[in-house]
Amino acid sequence: MKNQQLTNRETLNKIFSAKDAQINMLVDILKNKKVISEKEAKFIKALEPFPQLSL
Repeated sequence: MKNQQLTNRETLNKIFSAKDAQINMLVDILKNKKVISEKEAKFIKALEPFPQLSL
């Protein structure tokens, strides 16, 4: 069971990492097109998209 949990956690980490990269790219595009400000871009990037849960 513990190995399965580790595998599931690793899978989730990969998914979250890919989504985080997509969010960062989107924020950069919006900033470069002047849809959002530099300050807003920094604020969004400082947010934790997937809060750490106590496991």
